[in-house]
Amino acid sequence: MSELDGTTRVFNQDVEIAGKLKGKNVEITSLKIGGVPMPAPASIQQLVENLTALGQIADNVANLRLLPVSGTIAIGEEAVGVINAAVALKNNDDTAIAAKSGIKFYFSSDSAGATPAASGTVLAVGTNGVLLKDGGDSLTAGTLISNATGLVDLNITGVAESTVYLHLIMPDGKVVSSGAITFAA
Repeated sequence: MSELDGTTRVFNQDVEIAGKLKGKNVEITSLKIGGVPMPAPASIQQLVENLTALGQIADNVANLRLLPVSGTIAIGEEAVGVINAAVALKNNDDTAIAAKSGIKFYFSSDSAGATPAASGTVLAVGTNGVLLKDGGDSLTAGTLISNATGLVDLNITGVAESTVYLHLIMPDGKVVSSGAITFAA
């Protein structure tokens, strides 16, 4: 009988195995994946099934990185009655998402987002992304589709002396709000 003791990396996780070799059979006495103790599999077949499951989990985590969970909104300066709001969508690692993604948005007259309001007189996509207006020509709410790097921007033509706020509704329901978008007289 020979001792088995080793560490390898599988799907970006350290896998530590300890046990005994008995001819063609292996008796695994200890298994840790990512430093977390796991039940020792009864056979090599069970070990393969466990590692396959770990691979599926790794794939699911990778797919989660494509979902926006937060975002930043940069508000530009007013130029000829137009203000640009640049949105950067981020994943759970707080890095830019690497895929087109749709996100609901709305405008309000208060920073808390409690009072929906029209954004101005014209709402159009800037250089990145796609704008889908709710109700056809809505200036209050809609859906933004980012480009492949999670960027989308809106050009907002405002009403004289008005202030609105842009709010993004993340897939998990969390709301990300901009600073004041203020149009001068």
